[in-house]
Amino acid sequence: PKLAAYALPAPPGPAHFDHFPGFIEEHRDQFLIGVVGSLFEPACALRGMQNFLMDMALNPEFVEELLDAIMAYYLAAIEQVSQFDVDACHFGDDWGSERELLMGPRHWRRFIKPRMAEMFAQVKRAGKFVFLHSDGNLSRIFEDLIEIGLDVYNPLQPEIMDIYDMAARYGDRLCFWGGVGLRETLFLESPQAVRDSVQRMIDRMGAKGGLIVAQAHPDGILGDVPVENIVAFIETVKGQ
Repeated sequence: PKLAAYALPAPPGPAHFDHFPGFIEEHRDQFLIGVVGSLFEPACALRGMQNFLMDMALNPEFVEELLDAIMAYYLAAIEQVSQFDVDACHFGDDWGSERELLMGPRHWRRFIKPRMAEMFAQVKRAGKFVFLHSDGNLSRIFEDLIEIGLDVYNPLQPEIMDIYDMAARYGDRLCFWGGVGLRETLFLESPQAVRDSVQRMIDRMGAKGGLIVAQAHPDGILGDVPVENIVAFIETVKGQ
């Protein structure tokens, strides 16, 4: 594959953010997060996931070129967003399956880590927090993410990671956002079991801070979750 023949879209300019000042003014009492982009997912969208994963092994120079182009686009977006009075910049890039990193730790560290580090560093220079959503089991790279400046990780899925072990290992250096499982807690358990599970997580993981308690999926709670379980979840959190 050759990138030279492909015209990437122009990075977002000031006009793309005309709505920011009004929104920020209306929500000054809230913690504001600007969504700034991803890396692996756009590459997969352009090449197809199977092709791109094969590229990592067979065409590493092309992978470097493509990811540099995507990074340049999002560095421009970060520059625009960070000029506003937001508290954090949020990245979303799904790297994992329920067992392991899709590309494995070696390829993640070669191709993904240095570019995420550069984008995180630009956010930090602007004085903002760095948030990341990445589905899957990322337990093998939490040290790397902390090293390059991650502040808040989402979603922390209890179905695929031991959330208490992760908190014990990294909770003094990384804030976890999520932790309440959809499959294990909200969907399958009774309202009282939901209350007990959520309270246990708050007590064990949130006693010293470092926890934003939420369902372990940022798109919301699925429609087939019993309403009484959702109420039990909300009441437990609000009762703290």
